[in-house]
Amino acid sequence: MTILCLGGGTLGSVTPLLAVAEELQQRHKDLKIIWWGTARGPEKILVTAAGLNFLAWPSGKWRRYFSWQNFGDLFVIGYSFIKAWFYLGRLKPVVILTAGSFVAVPPAWAAWFRGLPVLAHQQDVRVGLANQLLKPVSTKFTLTLSKSATDFSNNQAVVTGNAVRSGFNQPPTVTEARQKLGLAVEKKVIVFLGGGTGAYFINQLVIDNLPSLTTLGQVVHLTGLGKTSTSQPAMDYWPIPLTADNLFVLQAADVVVSRAGLGTLSELAALKKPVVVVPMPGTHQEANAALLETAQAALVFKQTDLTSSKLIDTLSQLLNDSAVSFELGKNLSALIPTNGAKRIADEVEKVINRAKN
Repeated sequence: MTILCLGGGTLGSVTPLLAVAEELQQRHKDLKIIWWGTARGPEKILVTAAGLNFLAWPSGKWRRYFSWQNFGDLFVIGYSFIKAWFYLGRLKPVVILTAGSFVAVPPAWAAWFRGLPVLAHQQDVRVGLANQLLKPVSTKFTLTLSKSATDFSNNQAVVTGNAVRSGFNQPPTVTEARQKLGLAVEKKVIVFLGGGTGAYFINQLVIDNLPSLTTLGQVVHLTGLGKTSTSQPAMDYWPIPLTADNLFVLQAADVVVSRAGLGTLSELAALKKPVVVVPMPGTHQEANAALLETAQAALVFKQTDLTSSKLIDTLSQLLNDSAVSFELGKNLSALIPTNGAKRIADEVEKVINRAKN
């Protein structure tokens, strides 16, 4: 039995599928999972570390603003569809899984034309362009949040919560995580997440404020693949481009500064970590951040509002006020259900059984 996963470009479309793949492999020892992702994205590192077969796939991206790249990418999208048509004929997967990624759209449409079932996962509050384009060809959508259900017909979607890898449900202790990373156990730890591809604003925020940040504690900085810190080496500063397993990094943290993608936020929710959220302007992340702010599940700042002084003051407050930090972590955990791997795997098996019948 072969299952095809489609996702990449950023890690938001990757981590929940990895969790579902892990659950399915535990249920079916003879299961073969193949992954198609982008050639330049960060996903290959995580996918191959999980022991899955990875194939770099042609991926054209349609930008909702004028760009000459759109014209060239139209040909890439067409080539991706044609290539997927032939590959799927040979591969014959029992189901195709995706969590919203531009790399997934042409192969999913090719799968639909071949009569193959597609199951898509909607993580964020607002449905992105990729999942909008997948609506006509998807057998089922699984949703992280019930708030997203109004965007789908009643029989197409089911609320499952988000999927996080099993390690996040049975994490190491904070002490174990810090020892694993070589951090001092007794000192505070601030984690900055530049994301899988590197968020320029967050990366620059660290570099510009590093002397002040290291007076608060140890700074662990995930810069993103291919992004290296331009800051001079400093005591209590650990820049990391990308890690295949960020469980130890997140668990080591006293506080985290992050964008507002639901993949990362779900992992932080599972660990009940306090987080300072800076959504990417003009994107679906702003709807995610608004939901967090309403639920008092994070401290949310617009990118234009987060000055150096606000950053240092906010982090200092969270590091020194355990009651506030605890409440934020508890509210985040209550807001985002993270037990979705089993429930999404159940939906996958329903799709497989229907296809067999």
